[in-house]
Amino acid sequence: MLLSNLPKEKSDFMRGPFTKEQLDLLYGNSEDLVFFMRQSGDTYVYEYVNALCHTTFKQVLTGTTVDASMPVPVAKEIKKQYRIAESRNEAYRYRDYNLFSKNNAANETEVTKIPHEGDLYLLAVSKNVGKQKTIEEDYLFYQSLVQNSVDPMIMISSDLMIIDMNPAYENIFGVSKEQWVGDSFMTLPNNSERFLTRVLAELGNVEESKRIPSFITSTKMQAGNEGKFSVSFSPVEEGGAIRAFQIVYRELADGIQLKEELRKPKMCWKAIKTL
Repeated sequence: MLLSNLPKEKSDFMRGPFTKEQLDLLYGNSEDLVFFMRQSGDTYVYEYVNALCHTTFKQVLTGTTVDASMPVPVAKEIKKQYRIAESRNEAYRYRDYNLFSKNNAANETEVTKIPHEGDLYLLAVSKNVGKQKTIEEDYLFYQSLVQNSVDPMIMISSDLMIIDMNPAYENIFGVSKEQWVGDSFMTLPNNSERFLTRVLAELGNVEESKRIPSFITSTKMQAGNEGKFSVSFSPVEEGGAIRAFQIVYRELADGIQLKEELRKPKMCWKAIKTL
């Protein structure tokens, strides 16, 4: 939208330590919502908002108050956050959801208080963190699954450093997450040389195929005996590049489970090579 088509300010005059021109230079083309407000009794008066605020709210905000610009429950919540910011000696950050959009947006707002000539001003910068929120929720869901899984799971980086392991992995293989996170996966005591050779071969091909077939291996467990496991790998991608691998071990506790695994396509010859 052209600046000439935006709603006009009620007045070019604004109170505070900054001029409109100064704030426009800093925030006029910002992709974040920017509000510069003056405390006035129980509410806050908008002294300046950037262009994005006009297109988002579709109304003139400058000269109006928080209460007049949005529904009562929303204004009440925002003012509560602003009062918390007033009590802080440093910038205050909070998250709100669906306050500025009907599209399930999530916003993270940083509020900085600015005392000036007996008045108190607040500078609030709100950025859309919807994508980040989705990633965080997915990660929390993943963590819940991993931590409660009965199957051993370990996460390693693309350069084979241990990032995480679940309690089942610690208990079955007798290793400590606290001790091993940050160390090389290649040095774990439960990994045999044959197993590591197979892992390196599979990971070396993942860039081409983008998938790693599961295979059967024998692995030393905490009790000292060896167990047979079906091992599967899931690449973790970020920005089009593989950043990590999640490795899941499914114990084949009896002959029936082993036969079921061997019936899977391409599993029989893989088992012969790794057992």
